Amino acid sequence: MFARSLLAAFRRTCVRLSALCFLAAGASAQAFIDDCGTVESDGFFCLLWRADSSGLLYRLSDPTNPITNQQMQVGDHFRVVGQIQSICSHNCWVIVDGCLTTYYSYACGPISLGLVHCPGDGSYGPCPCGNEAPVGSGEGCVNSQGHGGLLTAQGSRVLANADIVFHVSQVRPHRPGVLFQSTWVTNIPFYDGRLCVATPQVRLQVLFADANGEADSTAPIAVVGGLVPGVNWYYQYWYRDPVLSPCGTGSNLTNGLVIGWL
Repeated sequence: MFARSLLAAFRRTCVRLSALCFLAAGASAQAFIDDCGTVESDGFFCLLWRADSSGLLYRLSDPTNPITNQQMQVGDHFRVVGQIQSICSHNCWVIVDGCLTTYYSYACGPISLGLVHCPGDGSYGPCPCGNEAPVGSGEGCVNSQGHGGLLTAQGSRVLANADIVFHVSQVRPHRPGVLFQSTWVTNIPFYDGRLCVATPQVRLQVLFADANGEADSTAPIAVVGGLVPGVNWYYQYWYRDPVLSPCGTGSNLTNGLVIGWL
């Protein structure tokens, strides 16, 4: 009760006496944020951004709306990914829960994670039997379907959000494969593709492609993979492609993917 009264008194003092308030109470201990939120006003001249999930209020250093590329307005809704400064100064007439000075902003919706590593387009070395994918496609070496398998990921780089989903596409329909990871990389011919993820490897989940040659991970990747913030992990998907595979080995790999977790 005393702490709540003290916070209220601090809010009143801040509003009445100073246009430069230092965050002291109500500070968020969260180091990173990845959330959608809405722009609102402090009632004077300051625009703030309130996160949908937590309801916490932040001061953004860049007043640009990422969707319109214009100055943000009250009611704008967009996604912010970045690091929170829990101790910061600002010129708003309300207490905020933190400031964001280094961040990225996007339209709300799924965001592709990671960077393509070791695609099968010849840029990292030839595919085993000349079955390279088109340059710039980001795919693995070409399979029996006439294109390379593709591995992507969506969700948040913030492990605490636990919303990571890997998506496999353009692989052989109704065939299994395994999603795996490592902190080590390699780049060698392997069956009909190129192996980009070195030992020691962690097998995350066996997936079965649907009729469209697609599959999504459902396992809790952070838990199964033993992920910790601040580490880059490399991912790849090894799948069956029997009888019809271009090089005749019966299996292939997607492109690799590297993700730095927060």
